[in-house]
Amino acid sequence: GEDAPEDADEQRPDGEVARRFLYLAWIANFASWFGRGMNSVVFPKLGRDIGFGESTIGLVVASLLAGQLLVFLYLRTRSFWQYRLWPLSLSLAAGMVGYLMAWLSHSPVTFALSFALSGMGAGVTYVASLYYSLEGGADSRGGRTGIHEAVLGSGLFIGPLMGGIAGDYLGLRAPYPATALVFLLTLAALYMVVARMHHTEASHQAEHVAEVTGK
Repeated sequence: GEDAPEDADEQRPDGEVARRFLYLAWIANFASWFGRGMNSVVFPKLGRDIGFGESTIGLVVASLLAGQLLVFLYLRTRSFWQYRLWPLSLSLAAGMVGYLMAWLSHSPVTFALSFALSGMGAGVTYVASLYYSLEGGADSRGGRTGIHEAVLGSGLFIGPLMGGIAGDYLGLRAPYPATALVFLLTLAALYMVVARMHHTEASHQAEHVAEVTGK
C-alpha cells in the first residue's frame, strides 16, 4: 500500500534523531555515487574488451539508471522508509551484491541485472540523503543540500579515479570487487556511527540521572 509523504509529519522525530539520519544518509550516498562513477568509466572499456557492441554497452550502463529511476518513482509517494536504518543498510547490501555480480558476469543480461540492482540501491540512498537534507530548519537547508551535492560529487570524482587506477594496474574487472569492498566498509561505518551515537546518548542520560539524583 501507499504511505503519503505527509503522513510522516505526525511521526517526525526530534532534531537530534533527524540529524543522525542525515549523517547516515550522506555516508551511504557517497558509496552509491562512488560505484556509479566507477562504473561509468570502467564498464564501457570492459564491455568493448569482452566484445559487446556500443549499443549493448549503452543499454547495460542505462540499466543502472533505470533501477535508480524506478526507486525514485516508487519512493516519491511512500514514507515507510523514513527515519529507519534498514533501508540504508539494505541499499548498501544491494549495491555490494550488484558489483560482485558484475565482477563475475560475462553476458549483457547478467551485467544489466547487476547494475539495475546497484542502481536501485543508489536510488534509496539518494532519496534519503536529499530528503533528510531538506528536513529541519529552513535557515540551514541550503547548507545541508550543499553538503548533499558535495558528497555526491566527491563520490563521482573519487569513484572513476580509483576505478581507473585499479583497472590499469589490476585488470578491468578489479574495480568491481574493490567497489564492493567500499560498500562493505561503508556499511560497517554506518553501524559504527550508530553505535557511537547510542553510546553518547547513554552517557548523556547517565549524567543527567546523576545530576538529578545528586549521585
